[in-house]
Amino acid sequence: MAKANVDSIVELLAFASSQVIPAPGREPWAYGWSLDEYRHSDAAALPGPEGPVTLSSEGIASWERAAEALLSQQQIRDRWDTEEFWGLLASLVVAASGQENVPNFLTDNVELLRAIGRALNIDLLANVTWNRAPVDFGDIIIGDADSVFLEFVNKRAGRRSSVKAEAGEKWLEEQVQPRVIAEDGTRPVALACWTVGQGMLADRELERQLRNLVDLTLLLERDLKAHKVYRRGETNRPGIRGLTLDRGAVERGLAGSSRLELASIPLHFSALSSGSHGVRWYGAEPFPLGELISQEYLHKAVTSCLKRNPVSNRIQVAARWFAEAHYTNAHDDAALALGVAMDAMLSGQRALPGNAMADRFALLSNNPHERLDLVKKYLEFYGVRSSIAHGGRSSKLDRSDFINDYQTSVHWAAWRLLALGDAFSPYSEKEIDALFDNLRWGVQNWP
Repeated sequence: MAKANVDSIVELLAFASSQVIPAPGREPWAYGWSLDEYRHSDAAALPGPEGPVTLSSEGIASWERAAEALLSQQQIRDRWDTEEFWGLLASLVVAASGQENVPNFLTDNVELLRAIGRALNIDLLANVTWNRAPVDFGDIIIGDADSVFLEFVNKRAGRRSSVKAEAGEKWLEEQVQPRVIAEDGTRPVALACWTVGQGMLADRELERQLRNLVDLTLLLERDLKAHKVYRRGETNRPGIRGLTLDRGAVERGLAGSSRLELASIPLHFSALSSGSHGVRWYGAEPFPLGELISQEYLHKAVTSCLKRNPVSNRIQVAARWFAEAHYTNAHDDAALALGVAMDAMLSGQRALPGNAMADRFALLSNNPHERLDLVKKYLEFYGVRSSIAHGGRSSKLDRSDFINDYQTSVHWAAWRLLALGDAFSPYSEKEIDALFDNLRWGVQNWP
């Protein structure tokens, strides 16, 4: 950012800091300053060193201009949630009002807001097992939550943010130890993530990275059933612990009549029964992420797909929708999600007609003799997906194996797209589109 722009923003913030005034009796709410109606109301307040404070109307106007100027910059938007940033900048103005050299203080902190290094977030995971040494995927590390994990994170941090000893010990004592399973000593699983985003944006980026890791594992695993991973709805879907309920922990914690909350026992009446008690319940089996990732082929593939390149970007989007299909019990929703997953891999950021995508699906095979059958298979799936998308329903969904076949085809396409990336190394979306055209016309061939 040009020095003149920095100076202008600092001047606006410095004036705002001179307009900080006491607001006795008000309840401070820094986040509320993102709301125009709140910051211009008689209730607006920020925490100050000696009690609640606010800004004069002139101070608010100056601060708003500075905030808008900063939020127009990509460096700020990359690092901060927009709504959180308003409150953060308002708190900076209050802090500046107590400084001897206000311009220098603001200049240093505005630059920090713009260029702050990667944040480190560590969170516990729900419905996941690990039970092995931590694994480093670059910007994310996963492992059982213990001192070994925290030490591993710090060793891999380099110049990035690291875990402070006292804070780490307190976290293990207060957040981890109470969750350790007494019977076998199993510890909760933790995910560490370095993110460009700060604060709330860092939280969202960590959740996205967790989803990427789990979703890619689901998509690329060759035999989910062998690891006892089945489609059972989203009852025990992996997530951030505390935001997503850990099904196993809830089951262990409930006693007596409270355990009734773990199953549905409806009354059923028909010509064949009178008030029978059926039982519907979902297992609490956690996702065996450690067991799956420990396979060399899957670890290599997931690591490759977590990187940013045209092929992995497509597979990440496909994995997201493949997971949506896995975690729903509704066959029509699953078929629609699998269709989007296929679209993401075959068309990328472009909208293509069904026949064109059928050709691309077939061209993923390096065997020309099987391509005609692949076109037919794709068009069958595409017809069902299109019917659902337009409000209809296909009788093919009644086939017990239809969704399984569709999942298998999406899985196959993901692995073949990885093979295409390895064989041809396309460097952009346009390059992938051109490659499919060249394969279709025989200009290029699979090696």
